[in-house]
Amino acid sequence: AGVNVSPFDGDPENAQLYRYYQNTRPGVTRTELAQRNGGDDILEMMEKQSPDVILADVAAGGSQILMQLEKDARFLSDAAEMGYRFSIVSVLSPIKDSISMLNEAISNTEGHDVQHIAVKNLHFGKTDDFELFDASNTKKRFDHNNGIIITMPDLFDKTYGAIDKHNLPFATATKKDCGLPRGDRNRIRQWLTRLRDQMLLTNGALGL
Repeated sequence: AGVNVSPFDGDPENAQLYRYYQNTRPGVTRTELAQRNGGDDILEMMEKQSPDVILADVAAGGSQILMQLEKDARFLSDAAEMGYRFSIVSVLSPIKDSISMLNEAISNTEGHDVQHIAVKNLHFGKTDDFELFDASNTKKRFDHNNGIIITMPDLFDKTYGAIDKHNLPFATATKKDCGLPRGDRNRIRQWLTRLRDQMLLTNGALGL
């Protein structure tokens, strides 16, 4: 989309962002956010290069790490002073643990200027299958905090498996020379279009 992005992969066990996009400009920086100095490289990037968007992919429970960085090194506060806003994206499945993790993210960041975005992952069912979340006190709390809900469309398992096998960036996987069959490329193109439409509903909270 022409946005100046600096991506970081802070998931030590499932570094898919790094795997898919390490060879795509501007590349992806591996980072150990759980360490005491884990946010230092991100703060350095903010100060020296001032990218429009910094994307940090973290493991589940990342809000705890974020707040530890704030307590230890003013991570949130310093970034805000440099003009950055924070959006925390929580990907939901219909199970209770998923709701609990979102509630924990809201609690951990209370008192800070953080935009929460919940993504209903339709790989796990239709929108109506998230009734446990929709009827929960966490949803009421989420709404009270002006949270934004979007959906992520389902992508056929076989097609996603091909992307994962070859470590393909999603946009690259729509091109003829990527090596995927035309049917898979068409499914990915449709998936990206639907997902982009949902992401734009966040009104700039994702930097788009």
